[in-house]
Amino acid sequence: MSIWKSDIDIECLEFTEGFSNHYPRSPVATDNADRIGVVDAPATISIASIPGYCVPGHYDDERAPGYDYRELGEYLRLDAVGVIGAGAVVLDERSALELVRGLTQWLSAPKVRPIYAP
Repeated sequence: MSIWKSDIDIECLEFTEGFSNHYPRSPVATDNADRIGVVDAPATISIASIPGYCVPGHYDDERAPGYDYRELGEYLRLDAVGVIGAGAVVLDERSALELVRGLTQWLSAPKVRPIYAP
């Protein structure tokens, strides 16, 4: 396990022009893309747990007594990587729970979809 290795990679879109200044345009949704003429680039959100051996005072040598490669540190790294740029944040358990609550609330809410004129 590496501090740089992602546990989960999630495909998404990156805003090609500016920051959230338009409705996302997927290259998959050709009806949407064809009408507008521009699509947003693919991007990835990655989730990586930070291994216990990266925590100060813990073993990073598999020969050391007490070493356990399955142990996790108290932080989780969340990366966003796209064509335009990349960024990362580190979450503790409290902030990870807030993210789960926010995503769960959004997932359970009714959604509307774009309607395009013929």
